[in-house]
Amino acid sequence: MFYLGVAAFIRFETQIFNRLQSREYEQRALLTCTDVVQCMAQEGLLPEVVFMAIDFEQDVHGREVTELGLARLDMQHLEQGIQGSNIATAGRKRRNYLFDNYMRIDIAQLPKVIVNSLTGDKQIILVGHGIAVEVGWLKKLGVPIEDLKSVVGIVDTTRLAREVLGCSRSLESVMSAIGIPYEDNTFHCGGNDAFYTMQVFLAMLVRRAEEEMADLGGMEGSVYTKVREMAWRAAPLKRDVRRMMDESREEEEFGGFGGLFGEESGQGVGADQGDVHR
Repeated sequence: MFYLGVAAFIRFETQIFNRLQSREYEQRALLTCTDVVQCMAQEGLLPEVVFMAIDFEQDVHGREVTELGLARLDMQHLEQGIQGSNIATAGRKRRNYLFDNYMRIDIAQLPKVIVNSLTGDKQIILVGHGIAVEVGWLKKLGVPIEDLKSVVGIVDTTRLAREVLGCSRSLESVMSAIGIPYEDNTFHCGGNDAFYTMQVFLAMLVRRAEEEMADLGGMEGSVYTKVREMAWRAAPLKRDVRRMMDESREEEEFGGFGGLFGEESGQGVGADQGDVHR
């Protein structure tokens, strides 16, 4: 009984520590988001930070990662747009990934890819729709968030949705509620979900900035305009991506639109056809 009691106490102590640590990450992210909102509302200087949306997809048993989706936005280089990447483990097909860069790797390589993607000379804030799940997977893969020194904050878009929309919803429902266009059957692909999560995150910041502008009587500036355009940009249609793959003779199993975070990014085509929701 004594040993069970000690083990239970250690687990409880660890949970408390993790909650406190999570709050610290959330507080740092909140301060940065406030700076971005004020910059959009008053056309100030943007913080030197990279927002990185992250999404893990698992097998049907929830035991193994099948895809890692990343969507990167450097606030000092808004002209580059949102840079999306989908990293699939061996045996995974390209499926419905719509955006920029696609990689197919062995699962043993995934921790190294994560470290390389979340390391740099700029501070990184992770963004996730239910971010606790992503943080949990990082730990399971041997890359706990506290070991990623560039990562200084985390944002949960489900919480932002609760604050802005009054309730927490699925990613698809949030996109519908705020009018971000999407095509049916493009969710539950890591790269797509990460890109969509980044759009939802930016849309929430835009809504906050609009509230401040209304209070201050401010005008729409260039930063606000750029961020708003990224948030509501329509994704490429599946059929256009398939045609691009056919023209480049890209095989379904491999992909090949470049390595992680290539130069061309976020160049969505119009969403005026197909089963697209506006």
